[in-house]
Amino acid sequence: GTRMNHLTLDDIIDFVSLNEINDESMRLIAAVNSHIAVCRECRELVRAFQLVYDELTAAGVEDAGAAIAAAPDLAAFSLLTNEDDTIN
Repeated sequence: GTRMNHLTLDDIIDFVSLNEINDESMRLIAAVNSHIAVCRECRELVRAFQLVYDELTAAGVEDAGAAIAAAPDLAAFSLLTNEDDTIN
């Protein structure tokens, strides 16, 4: 059996911040979708980053993809902490 290659952070950020359709983005979409169909771990990451991206975009952040790329741990962390009751 071949070892499954998980999505990279770059892949996920590119995927959630796609804003144009071309050959490259179509390939990325296909690769991400086929992987997250079988990998729960990456599927949850993609969903998490999608939420952060949407929130940043809604908040008026110009380039949300770059913002997440600059601080991916922060993005992932803010999501993980949102699951529970956060201490303010």
